[in-house]
Amino acid sequence: MSRHSIEPFSGRFEITIGWDRPLNSYFAQVHDLEVSDDDEGDTVVVWVGATHSEILTPEALQFHIARYGTIPDEIMQTLRADRVATLDTGDTRLQRAMRGIAEGN
Repeated sequence: MSRHSIEPFSGRFEITIGWDRPLNSYFAQVHDLEVSDDDEGDTVVVWVGATHSEILTPEALQFHIARYGTIPDEIMQTLRADRVATLDTGDTRLQRAMRGIAEGN
């Protein structure tokens, strides 16, 4: 798994993006820093890439966070490299077991 922070358009938000090899998906989370857990509000305003093969390109990832920030070209290239670096790795025994549980097998 890779994880990168990018600069948001507004200091109100925090953006984390990356590649999740077991899910075969890029992911993004955008948190609203002005919402407090104490306010019983959810600080997460965007969360994509949490299901298998949900986001397959960095460009699709950018689409989901476009309102909050832009992925710089160098991080787009890094995201692609993160994915390629994991293409020949398989699931661990624990990951296979967890996938079986998640899929009801």
